[in-house]
Amino acid sequence: MAIRVGLSILTIGGLLSLSAPTLQYPIDAMQRGDYRAVLVAHPDDPTALDRWIAASIAAHQTDQAMALIQRAASLTGWTVTRRQQWAGLLAERDPAQAIAYEHALLGYAKNGPVEDVPLLRLIIAADFALRDWSDAHAMLNRLISIVPNDAAAYYQRAILSTPRDRQSALTDLGKAMGDPAVQPRAQAASRILSDHPDGASALFPLSLQLIADGQAVQWPLAEYLLNRVVAVSPDNVGALALLGLAQDQQGHDGWPLLAQASARAADDPTVNYAIALHWRLNGDLDAALSALARAESHDPNNPALAAEIGSIYRLRARSADAATWLTLAMRLAPNNPTFWQLLAAFYADDEYTLNGDGLIMIQQAVRNFPNDAELRATLGEALLKTAQPGAAQAELETALRTDPLNMRARYYLAATLEQQGQLSAARSGYQAVLDSATANPTADSAGSNFQLMAERALQRLAGSGG
Repeated sequence: MAIRVGLSILTIGGLLSLSAPTLQYPIDAMQRGDYRAVLVAHPDDPTALDRWIAASIAAHQTDQAMALIQRAASLTGWTVTRRQQWAGLLAERDPAQAIAYEHALLGYAKNGPVEDVPLLRLIIAADFALRDWSDAHAMLNRLISIVPNDAAAYYQRAILSTPRDRQSALTDLGKAMGDPAVQPRAQAASRILSDHPDGASALFPLSLQLIADGQAVQWPLAEYLLNRVVAVSPDNVGALALLGLAQDQQGHDGWPLLAQASARAADDPTVNYAIALHWRLNGDLDAALSALARAESHDPNNPALAAEIGSIYRLRARSADAATWLTLAMRLAPNNPTFWQLLAAFYADDEYTLNGDGLIMIQQAVRNFPNDAELRATLGEALLKTAQPGAAQAELETALRTDPLNMRARYYLAATLEQQGQLSAARSGYQAVLDSATANPTADSAGSNFQLMAERALQRLAGSGG
């Protein structure tokens, strides 16, 4: 249930304590509710901002209220009240997001330290969404003090530490490598920092690595780094374009930055790559392919470009073309598991040549990256779809031992149990996929697809009496 805040404008019990000699104009404006006029005279006055926020909420002016909350928070921080107001506004736009955020609010309402680990994870996810990096860092510190082997927390803290404390970031990345699920990205980040001793020059390649990782939780971190790159190197049009893309991916309007980057460097491959992802996100596949063609003509050996072209052909159901480009991406970067994951998911999800080359390729990917939970889960899916449920179950259970939250493994293990007639266990498995929506507020679109598939499976089982 969404948190609601009081919608009536607060009674003005006292006047602003303004030190300027001409007090009457802002006092009169405050009394008649003209907060804009007050802020013309005193643009950084938090009292006027907070009262204008309340008035905007009362008038259902959601965009204005959210903009004012962000302004107020930039001046005096994210208070409990502002977080509550933000949650109420989120509820009008995205109830699921608001529910996760409301859980996080409980931690701020408690007296004393927060010791609830799932709650801390929700707070951290909310801080990322709000770009409240200082609080995110503090909450990661607290989480690590409670769960000293939390590799994901070490990895996130390392990224936040990179701009100001490269050595601390390297130390945290070393600790993150103890978890097979986090190890590949921690190793990649550590390699980048080791190759850039001055630290500042590592920010752009590190942001590229975050983006290439392809997970939703990485976009706020990428934006965090890219903001610092652009601030130090305003001529870096690639960073400017990727910053716009990072905003796009989080539901904000990144087009002004993308357009600015394109106007400055229309043929730049990175700029066109970012523009292509913008158009794909907005459903214009023709415009996306056009931008990718420009990028690929100037950078033909870039695996990210090949992977994106393959993904668009997959969306268009042009399977042969998708296979060609996704395979090219994998061959251009054979040591990067992300491109193997994309190709494997294509073969398994689309059941393309799964009884031949597709299954062989997925098995090779697992041999190359035996600790990669996503590849293990994809192999389990492929084995189930080629009528090998016993072998599928073994692979899926291995994937879940490596990454207990892997959505693909959870869903297809439930499907395997259903195929074997273990309907009660299958129902529990499908329900666990749905429940993970609350447990993992940073789930990406692929995770959402598995949740939808699980919901349909439960409806099917209920309809058949199973």
